[in-house]
Amino acid sequence: MLNLKDWRFDEAIPWFRQTVEAAKKADAKRLVLAASNNLMICYYRLGSFDDASRLYLKTMHLLGESGPHRMRLLAQMGNTLLYEGKIREAIEYYQQAVSFATSGADAARYHRNIAAADTVIQDWDGAEQGLNKGRSSSNDDASLPWSERIQAAIAAGRTDYDSASKLYQKAIADGSKNPEVLWESHAALAEIYARTKRFREADDEFARAIKVIDDNASSIGTADYSLTFFSSQIRFYHAYIRSLIARNEYQRALDIADSTRARLLLQRIGLKRKPQITAKLDYQAIARRFKSTLLFYLVTPEQSYLWVITPEGVQPPIPLAPAGEIRQLVDQYRAFIEQRLGDPLATPSEAGRRLFNLLVAPAAPFIAPNSNVILLPDDALNWLNFETLPVYGNSPEQRPHYWIEDVRTEIAPSLRVLGIDKPPAPQRPDSLLIIGDPVSPNREFPALEHAAKEIETIQSHFPVSQRSKFTGRDARPAVYRSAGPERFSLVHFSAHAVANKESPLDSAIILSPEGREFKLYARNVISRPLTADLVTISACRSAGARSYQGEGLVGFAWAFLQAGARHVIAGLWDVTDSSTPVIMDVLYSELAAGTSPADALRAAKLQMIRSKQGYRKPYYWGPFQIYSR
Repeated sequence: MLNLKDWRFDEAIPWFRQTVEAAKKADAKRLVLAASNNLMICYYRLGSFDDASRLYLKTMHLLGESGPHRMRLLAQMGNTLLYEGKIREAIEYYQQAVSFATSGADAARYHRNIAAADTVIQDWDGAEQGLNKGRSSSNDDASLPWSERIQAAIAAGRTDYDSASKLYQKAIADGSKNPEVLWESHAALAEIYARTKRFREADDEFARAIKVIDDNASSIGTADYSLTFFSSQIRFYHAYIRSLIARNEYQRALDIADSTRARLLLQRIGLKRKPQITAKLDYQAIARRFKSTLLFYLVTPEQSYLWVITPEGVQPPIPLAPAGEIRQLVDQYRAFIEQRLGDPLATPSEAGRRLFNLLVAPAAPFIAPNSNVILLPDDALNWLNFETLPVYGNSPEQRPHYWIEDVRTEIAPSLRVLGIDKPPAPQRPDSLLIIGDPVSPNREFPALEHAAKEIETIQSHFPVSQRSKFTGRDARPAVYRSAGPERFSLVHFSAHAVANKESPLDSAIILSPEGREFKLYARNVISRPLTADLVTISACRSAGARSYQGEGLVGFAWAFLQAGARHVIAGLWDVTDSSTPVIMDVLYSELAAGTSPADALRAAKLQMIRSKQGYRKPYYWGPFQIYSR
């Protein structure tokens, strides 16, 4: 409880978990309820909504239908949905909680929650009614800043900006010890100042809101919850970015947008302090250093944007479709490729056409043929392999082809990550570590029929003195640690992998069993420093199973980059055991000849595309992407 009251939610969680388990063993249901309620508070305030929802269902099942128990759980589920942005569902849970309320204080709290939810959907009359009901039932010092914030939102919604400003300032003064009241009130006040063209004051208030969020984010010591917390708060940064774009401050908007990217990764591999929103980068210098065009995407519910950065300059942001439309198109195109094994060159894909025209075509004037492009995707774009997008052309004479045939692409986490140090000069790899073709640990993970062939093909390109191989029973999780992976310039895994959507750092590469242990977890990878130029994970969905706002796709690619690898090749979707030896043969042949990892992977893909086999379809070559820093 001390940790909870100090907003150290990640530190409170293990104590509440132990309390719940002990109370269950003692059949102390009231204590199970109290600890579960507190645990749900920790989860949803950290943005871990899945954990909160699962706990709600488990606790409701355990405690049954009794009124007081049900009331508190309904209210906490309403809070979870409100924080998650599912407003109307949250209101339904609050209304059910009110029906069970036995005290004026409880009824007041839930009415205030309904009022807060109504402000989000801009139901100002409903919000005012809920606020009045909350006041008539109970009012105290703790609830005062919340009531003031709701009242301010109602006034702002009705364009009474003078009253709204005064109320937000009062909420800030009365809620000085409540971080959430502070960041929400500062951000709302900033938007009022921006609307009334008091831009300097707006910038000051946005900066104060973000400072409160950053201070709370930096106090979270657990990577999992750092990811979820920042992802749940990123809308405040988006509001600031929209405000800056509206007044043509494009460079500053890009500074803020990039400050939200890869924050944990950045702290691990470069900066030992949290990213500063005031920090400025020479984006043209980064483009010159990498001899590339940089495409920086920002995807938000209201409006998305693309910044095109070349060695010659930074273009004003190009407006794109809102997040909902982009997500729908990405889902449709991925289904066409992955589920239907579609060939967009033989059967035109409308989703593929629209994605190319939306995401790539506006940048085409700034991209020379056969040049380098570094993509910095966001939101649903983390699940799209841009190389697979079809280029149909505007006339029958233009041959339909994939975008990979025009450019060489890499994925980067953020501009600041790219700006940490210079890219090393290409050189021949001098050492190779191979771990794969493991013994099956159980029926869920059968032996891979073509893994041995893949490994044999790879090692054939390197002298015996330059390689270390661990296969069969030797391909155990402990081998990765004992082999000294920091000694190798190339590291390759050929095995099953499981991507954990609920807890991405618990994603695992499936290796040979040693006792009960047969998984190499992503969180274990992070703790072992690397100097490898390239790590390749030839496994299904090894790139990751979950994308976080700001941090991007979190999985093995993210983990190996954190550990120190310069490049990581990982799979966006299920790879086929039969086709991977083909792509890996060309990839490692090129690497052994001194080709850069990005060029080597592109050469392997182009060879598959130009073959007359079924492997020319993007399902077979498209899952593999290269992530770089």
